[in-house]
Amino acid sequence: MPRLNPAPPEKGSDWDRKWRQINKDLDNQLETSGIACFSEICDNLPMWAHYADGHRGYCLEFSTLEEPLSHAEQVSYVSQLARFSPYSRQHPDDERAVPLLTKHVDWSYEKEWRIIAHEEANRGRTYPVTALTGVYLGAHIRPRNEALIRGAVARGGLSPKFYRMKVSRLALVATPDSACSATSNRGA
Repeated sequence: MPRLNPAPPEKGSDWDRKWRQINKDLDNQLETSGIACFSEICDNLPMWAHYADGHRGYCLEFSTLEEPLSHAEQVSYVSQLARFSPYSRQHPDDERAVPLLTKHVDWSYEKEWRIIAHEEANRGRTYPVTALTGVYLGAHIRPRNEALIRGAVARGGLSPKFYRMKVSRLALVATPDSACSATSNRGA
Protein backbone atom coordinates (compact mmCIF):
# COMPACT_ATOMS: atom_id res chain seq x y z
CA MET A 1 0.00 0.00 0.00
CA PRO A 2 1.50 3.41 -0.98
CA ARG A 3 2.14 5.96 1.74
CA LEU A 4 0.11 9.14 1.61
CA ASN A 5 2.80 11.23 3.22
CA PRO A 6 6.24 10.45 1.88
CA ALA A 7 9.11 10.36 4.30
CA PRO A 8 10.91 13.69 4.73
CA PRO A 9 14.09 14.05 2.69
CA GLU A 10 17.26 12.87 4.33
CA LYS A 11 18.93 15.73 6.20
CA GLY A 12 21.83 17.19 4.27
CA SER A 13 20.74 15.70 0.93
CA ASP A 14 20.38 17.86 -2.20
CA TRP A 15 16.62 17.42 -2.02
CA ASP A 16 16.61 18.50 1.64
CA ARG A 17 18.54 21.67 0.79
CA LYS A 18 16.21 22.44 -2.16
CA TRP A 19 13.12 21.78 -0.04
CA ARG A 20 14.35 24.09 2.74
CA GLN A 21 15.15 26.81 0.17
CA ILE A 22 11.68 26.49 -1.40
CA ASN A 23 10.04 26.84 2.02
CA LYS A 24 12.27 29.81 2.87
CA ASP A 25 11.43 31.50 -0.46
CA LEU A 26 7.69 30.96 0.02
CA ASP A 27 7.79 32.29 3.59
CA ASN A 28 9.72 35.33 2.39
CA GLN A 29 7.24 35.90 -0.45
CA LEU A 30 4.28 35.85 1.93
CA GLU A 31 6.03 38.18 4.39
CA THR A 32 7.03 40.72 1.76
CA SER A 33 4.01 40.81 -0.57
CA GLY A 34 1.13 43.21 -0.21
CA ILE A 35 -2.19 41.88 -1.52
CA ALA A 36 -5.38 43.85 -2.14
CA CYS A 37 -8.50 41.79 -2.85
CA PHE A 38 -11.54 42.87 -4.84
CA SER A 39 -14.71 41.22 -6.12
CA GLU A 40 -16.80 41.59 -9.25
CA ILE A 41 -19.96 41.43 -7.15
CA CYS A 42 -21.40 43.29 -4.18
CA ASP A 43 -24.58 41.35 -3.47
CA ASN A 44 -23.38 38.00 -2.17
CA LEU A 45 -24.90 37.11 1.22
CA PRO A 46 -21.98 35.00 2.51
CA MET A 47 -19.46 37.71 1.62
CA TRP A 48 -21.46 40.33 3.54
CA ALA A 49 -21.65 37.93 6.49
CA HIS A 50 -17.93 37.05 6.41
CA TYR A 51 -16.25 40.28 5.38
CA ALA A 52 -18.67 43.02 6.43
CA ASP A 53 -19.39 42.12 10.05
CA GLY A 54 -22.77 40.53 9.41
CA HIS A 55 -24.06 43.27 7.06
CA ARG A 56 -22.89 46.07 9.38
CA GLY A 57 -20.03 47.14 7.11
CA TYR A 58 -19.76 48.69 3.68
CA CYS A 59 -18.43 47.87 0.23
CA LEU A 60 -16.56 50.28 -2.03
CA GLU A 61 -16.91 50.20 -5.80
CA PHE A 62 -13.96 51.31 -7.93
CA SER A 63 -13.43 52.00 -11.59
CA THR A 64 -10.77 49.69 -12.97
CA LEU A 65 -9.64 52.20 -15.58
CA GLU A 66 -7.08 53.83 -13.29
CA GLU A 67 -3.83 52.48 -11.86
CA PRO A 68 -3.18 50.43 -9.82
CA LEU A 69 -6.70 49.02 -10.18
CA SER A 70 -6.18 48.48 -13.91
CA HIS A 71 -3.50 45.92 -13.00
CA ALA A 72 -5.74 43.65 -10.94
CA GLU A 73 -5.46 39.99 -11.85
CA GLN A 74 -8.31 37.51 -11.79
CA VAL A 75 -8.08 34.69 -9.25
CA SER A 76 -8.23 31.16 -10.68
CA TYR A 77 -10.40 28.59 -8.93
CA VAL A 78 -9.33 24.95 -9.08
CA SER A 79 -10.72 21.74 -7.67
CA GLN A 80 -7.31 20.56 -6.52
CA LEU A 81 -4.62 22.96 -5.41
CA ALA A 82 -1.30 22.12 -7.02
CA ARG A 83 1.93 21.92 -5.15
CA PHE A 84 3.95 24.97 -5.97
CA SER A 85 7.62 25.52 -6.46
CA PRO A 86 8.86 29.07 -6.74
CA TYR A 87 11.13 27.79 -9.48
CA SER A 88 8.29 26.61 -11.73
CA ARG A 89 7.37 28.58 -14.83
CA GLN A 90 3.57 28.21 -14.47
CA HIS A 91 2.93 31.95 -14.55
CA PRO A 92 4.48 33.56 -17.63
CA ASP A 93 4.96 37.01 -16.09
CA ASP A 94 5.86 36.26 -12.49
CA GLU A 95 5.97 32.80 -10.98
CA ARG A 96 5.72 34.32 -7.50
CA ALA A 97 2.07 35.19 -8.24
CA VAL A 98 0.84 31.63 -8.87
CA PRO A 99 -0.09 30.65 -5.30
CA LEU A 100 -1.39 34.15 -4.59
CA LEU A 101 -3.80 34.00 -7.53
CA THR A 102 -5.20 30.52 -6.96
CA LYS A 103 -7.98 29.42 -4.62
CA HIS A 104 -10.07 26.30 -4.19
CA VAL A 105 -13.24 26.15 -6.29
CA ASP A 106 -15.34 26.32 -3.09
CA TRP A 107 -14.49 30.06 -2.99
CA SER A 108 -15.47 30.75 -6.61
CA TYR A 109 -18.63 32.59 -5.56
CA GLU A 110 -16.33 35.47 -4.52
CA LYS A 111 -15.35 36.23 -8.15
CA GLU A 112 -12.14 37.67 -6.81
CA TRP A 113 -9.46 39.86 -8.36
CA ARG A 114 -6.19 40.78 -6.67
CA ILE A 115 -3.47 43.36 -6.89
CA ILE A 116 -0.18 41.86 -5.75
CA ALA A 117 2.56 44.25 -4.78
CA HIS A 118 5.75 42.28 -4.23
CA GLU A 119 8.15 43.82 -1.72
CA GLU A 120 5.37 46.06 -0.35
CA ALA A 121 4.01 44.22 2.69
CA ASN A 122 2.63 46.27 5.57
CA ARG A 123 2.57 49.47 3.54
CA GLY A 124 -0.64 51.37 3.10
CA ARG A 125 -1.79 51.75 -0.46
CA THR A 126 -3.84 54.61 -1.76
CA TYR A 127 -6.08 54.68 -4.79
CA PRO A 128 -7.02 57.67 -6.92
CA VAL A 129 -10.08 59.33 -5.37
CA THR A 130 -11.61 59.56 -8.83
CA ALA A 131 -11.65 55.75 -8.97
CA LEU A 132 -14.29 55.54 -6.20
CA THR A 133 -17.62 55.18 -8.03
CA GLY A 134 -19.93 53.67 -5.43
CA VAL A 135 -20.47 53.04 -1.72
CA TYR A 136 -22.72 50.15 -0.67
CA LEU A 137 -23.91 50.47 2.92
CA GLY A 138 -24.64 47.21 4.73
CA ALA A 139 -28.25 46.38 5.54
CA HIS A 140 -27.46 46.63 9.28
CA ILE A 141 -24.82 49.37 9.26
CA ARG A 142 -24.69 51.34 12.49
CA PRO A 143 -25.78 55.00 12.10
CA ARG A 144 -22.49 56.22 13.58
CA ASN A 145 -20.47 54.25 11.02
CA GLU A 146 -22.67 55.46 8.19
CA ALA A 147 -22.10 59.06 9.36
CA LEU A 148 -18.32 58.48 9.45
CA ILE A 149 -18.35 57.13 5.88
CA ARG A 150 -20.52 59.97 4.60
CA GLY A 151 -18.30 62.50 6.37
CA ALA A 152 -15.13 61.08 4.82
CA VAL A 153 -16.72 61.15 1.36
CA ALA A 154 -17.92 64.73 1.83
CA ARG A 155 -14.55 65.95 3.19
CA GLY A 156 -12.82 64.37 0.20
CA GLY A 157 -15.10 66.20 -2.22
CA LEU A 158 -16.09 62.86 -3.75
CA SER A 159 -19.37 62.09 -5.46
CA PRO A 160 -19.80 58.33 -5.68
CA LYS A 161 -23.28 56.84 -5.87
CA PHE A 162 -24.56 55.52 -2.55
CA TYR A 163 -26.59 52.31 -2.23
CA ARG A 164 -28.22 50.67 0.74
CA MET A 165 -28.20 46.89 0.85
CA LYS A 166 -31.53 45.31 1.72
CA VAL A 167 -31.92 41.71 2.82
CA SER A 168 -35.10 39.95 1.78
CA ARG A 169 -36.08 36.34 2.31
CA LEU A 170 -34.89 35.58 -1.20
CA ALA A 171 -31.85 37.76 -1.89
CA LEU A 172 -29.60 40.65 -1.05
CA VAL A 173 -30.34 43.70 -3.19
CA ALA A 174 -28.44 46.96 -3.68
CA THR A 175 -30.99 49.73 -3.80
CA PRO A 176 -30.27 53.32 -4.79
CA ASP A 177 -32.08 55.13 -2.04
CA SER A 178 -32.89 58.83 -1.87
CA ALA A 179 -31.76 58.71 1.76
CA CYS A 180 -28.51 57.27 0.43
CA SER A 181 -27.70 59.99 -2.10
CA ALA A 182 -24.20 61.39 -1.61
CA THR A 183 -25.38 64.82 -2.70
CA SER A 184 -28.30 64.95 -0.26
CA ASN A 185 -25.94 64.91 2.72
CA ARG A 186 -23.27 67.37 1.59
CA GLY A 187 -22.65 69.98 4.20
CA ALA A 188 -24.64 68.06 6.81
